[in-house]
Amino acid sequence: MKRHSIAAVGLMAVLAIVLGGCGLFTKTDLETGNQSELLQPQFVGQMGQTIDDLFAEVARRVPEFGGMFFDRDDNSVLYVYLLNPAQKAAVEAAITAVLGPGLPDLIPPREVRVLQGQYSFRQLKQWHDRMMALFALSGVLMTDIDDGNNRLVVGVESIEMRALVEQELDKLGIPREAVLIKETPPVVPATTLNEYFRPLVGGLQIGPQVGGECTMGFNARRSGVEGFVMNSHCTPTMGQVDNMTYYQPNCCISNWIVGTEAVDPSPFTGGNCPSGERCRRSDSAFVRFNTGVQFNRGYIARPPSLGSKEIVGRFRIIYATGAVVPGLLLNKVGKATGWTRGVVPSQEEGGVCQNLRSGGILLLCQHAVERLSSDNVTIVDYGDSGSPVFMIRNQPNQYDVWLYGVLWGKSTTGIPRFYFSDIGQVRADLGYIYVCAAGFSC
Repeated sequence: MKRHSIAAVGLMAVLAIVLGGCGLFTKTDLETGNQSELLQPQFVGQMGQTIDDLFAEVARRVPEFGGMFFDRDDNSVLYVYLLNPAQKAAVEAAITAVLGPGLPDLIPPREVRVLQGQYSFRQLKQWHDRMMALFALSGVLMTDIDDGNNRLVVGVESIEMRALVEQELDKLGIPREAVLIKETPPVVPATTLNEYFRPLVGGLQIGPQVGGECTMGFNARRSGVEGFVMNSHCTPTMGQVDNMTYYQPNCCISNWIVGTEAVDPSPFTGGNCPSGERCRRSDSAFVRFNTGVQFNRGYIARPPSLGSKEIVGRFRIIYATGAVVPGLLLNKVGKATGWTRGVVPSQEEGGVCQNLRSGGILLLCQHAVERLSSDNVTIVDYGDSGSPVFMIRNQPNQYDVWLYGVLWGKSTTGIPRFYFSDIGQVRADLGYIYVCAAGFSC
């Protein structure tokens, strides 16, 4: 069994940088509560809602729930931690109700396997919320709920910090045996299809009037205005509208102008933003297209093979989801390294819903994708910032995809990874945006 856990909310300091169900779950009388309330669907990827929020909802319906993860090699097998294995039927119903609407091809899975849990997800979440205080310790890079192991995890710059972290855990009333402390490498932003290309699609090189080149994420309509999503850190000032003009592929030929920065929300404080921090939910900004610019909303440039930057066709976006689950195989297309792919790591490996720092701003609930060992390509490099992140579905048509979010960073050491903000978090920052191709409602 290869573990790939699902829910987490982490805290990492960064220098700048679930799907063919077979109807296994059946409706059942749940142990407690009103059934119509318990089975009220939740929608994955709605604005501001994280995967932890969804897991917390499953735990509200079935308190014995301790987390879950897909088998890395077989996504049709779902492992679920339960404090009381007799609650299997109840938790199946709850998972279907909460996660099924947003993951129609993964949930219900073909098979559910119950693991004996030691901690409930509610307990882990309560402890993890307290663990946000660890960020005050210099050298703490990440905190996470590792529901692949029914534990918590803290990432530190050096393992020599273990004793100090354990002392703080004691003060916070969090048992040491519930927490894995591990050394974690830092992450940095990736800031430096390269030809003129119309109509505009996601994955192309863009350049500002002043500054370095990045990647156009995906076209979108916001409040009736057409434009595209890019990284906020690719603008002159992250979290501020600078009215910068953008070109494709680069500056400064006049008929290459494509638009002007229009939305780049200021960081917020309070709420779930740790004391003393300035937070955003995504590294995203919205650029409004100029009149007359040709574009195709709902499409991403498609190279012929992994590692290629040649454009031979298009991927079509038919769905958008923020349900980032360990074990998922996700792709990106970016101006520096072209088409690459990887697997979402487990929480223990720092994969899902971490809080990461970029440019002095704490980005809440961000995700990682790790290069497959079988792929002999560079997964990400400077200039790929803004790349669309997606899953290839090939249905109803070949090259149809689900949009997952926008890439903004890369690892600096260890196994090559890229980091991205999911579409739910992007919508939380920018407001609701329509991103799908014609004929689809997302």
